[in-house]
Amino acid sequence: MDIKILYDNEALAGFQKGWGFACLIEIDQYKVLFDTGDGPDFLDNLGKFEINPDELQHVILSHPHFDHMGGLLHLLERNSNCTVYIPTFFPIQFKIRLMSYCKTWETFGFEQILEHIYVDTAKNHIYEQYCLVDLGEQFFIITGCAHPGLDVILSRAKSIGKPILGVLGGFHGFENLDSLKELSFIAPCHCTSLKNHILKRFPNTGHHCAAGTSFHF
Repeated sequence: MDIKILYDNEALAGFQKGWGFACLIEIDQYKVLFDTGDGPDFLDNLGKFEINPDELQHVILSHPHFDHMGGLLHLLERNSNCTVYIPTFFPIQFKIRLMSYCKTWETFGFEQILEHIYVDTAKNHIYEQYCLVDLGEQFFIITGCAHPGLDVILSRAKSIGKPILGVLGGFHGFENLDSLKELSFIAPCHCTSLKNHILKRFPNTGHHCAAGTSFHF
């Protein structure tokens, strides 16, 4: 599996940055986009990885905040053949509009959407969909903002029955850092309030996240 960061608050030289998040999951024959940033800039970054928009086959949206889905319609103008996986808690008006652009798959909780790839919805006064990639013996978690709490997401994922290899994405205001001790890979991105503290606390397993970064597993 490879994960490429397409949009983030920080960026490597030559890449666009901004308030939002998008990453590309590549596993087997699949190219899966997780969130779309706040506009079309993630497509420019995609091009810097020498990937065309029409190569994206599947899109997972985490939650209906503009900094995570604002680039979707820009993508669909270039590629309307992809399938968008949208959780049931999204506004009905948005879901109806989306159906006129592309194939949609409404998700209702934990379910497998592709070989090796699952989604689940965490809730804690707010709902958010996250992604689990099955790497065989372990799951790898990708989050948008982790608004319900990263500890809630980790607990839900562990209850499925496989240990967690690592987590990448926005951690929001997450403070229970002890729950990250058992992970082998930690990449706080986007709206992580304690990003620098997390990287300092976990110098061996923590990894810097920025648009243009790629990780191989």
